[in-house]
Amino acid sequence: MKFKTTAAALAVFAGAGLFALPAAAAAPLTNCDVDSAALALRGEESVVFDQINKMRAEAGLKPVTHTDVLARPAEWASNDSAERGSSPADHVDTLGRDIKTRFAQCGVPTNAPKIAEINFYGTNVEPADAMRFWSNSPGHRAIILDSQLDNIGVAVIYQGDRRHWTVTFANSGATAQPVTVTRENLTGAQHQTEFDNLVAQGYRITDIRVTGGNDPRYSSTWFRNDGRAWQARHGLDSGAYQAEFDKLLGQGYRLTLVRGYEVNGSSRFVGIWEKNDGRAWQARHDISVDTFNTTAAQLSAQGYKLVHEHRYTVKGQTYVAAIWNK
Repeated sequence: MKFKTTAAALAVFAGAGLFALPAAAAAPLTNCDVDSAALALRGEESVVFDQINKMRAEAGLKPVTHTDVLARPAEWASNDSAERGSSPADHVDTLGRDIKTRFAQCGVPTNAPKIAEINFYGTNVEPADAMRFWSNSPGHRAIILDSQLDNIGVAVIYQGDRRHWTVTFANSGATAQPVTVTRENLTGAQHQTEFDNLVAQGYRITDIRVTGGNDPRYSSTWFRNDGRAWQARHGLDSGAYQAEFDKLLGQGYRLTLVRGYEVNGSSRFVGIWEKNDGRAWQARHDISVDTFNTTAAQLSAQGYKLVHEHRYTVKGQTYVAAIWNK
């Protein structure tokens, strides 16, 4: 059975803001849609990140860590500033949100006891201009050299010859919950209970592994969710998997993991989906090894890259489930 989808330095200004957050759970994303691929450090963003850590090292402080969680509100703010042509000194975006509200709605866990943000924009400016401004401003410098702020996000958006910089900061030291948790060798009912508990605690499942047989056991890996929309299913027979695949495809989700296994002589499936970011992708399951090899060659010629492959056995025959991204 096959599934597929195709996805198609003239004017210079800056501001700084700092807020303490009450202990609470991270909220779902609200008005914070950004390109997930833009969350990683790129080009001049890496230069600013390195310069911030150089400043901290010179002051005897530990380096900060760049995270996708903090990059999201930074990316959104820089895009927002570019659209209106200026970066706000009060850090209130065009939706009327202050730092505290925007961070929460962009998925930053609100159990971080302190957050902060600095920004900068200018025409024909370079990273050195932003760093010079922040270094010479007591308020901005104090945020960069705050030993309690150990996680950051860096984003720059170009608007013609103008650049809009946003750097977000948070303290992670008081985060009570671990970043990663695992669960091992659970029955289907136990796994469902743990699934519900961990989702309620703000975790996102990233891997499911199954030991097949008449009494299948499930093991899984979970990360603190960064705000992305996702879905997961386990214990599906072929018909149920087909139905869930079609439903989630229609809702704009992209399959990121699928594994097959045998229960009482028939196929079962687990799957993880994320809201698609616009990329083209292909997926197959319950295909023979020969069919997989032929399909892989055809998709490679079309520019697809194999990102996930799982082989499983049902009644002594080996099958393959796989995913390709463009």
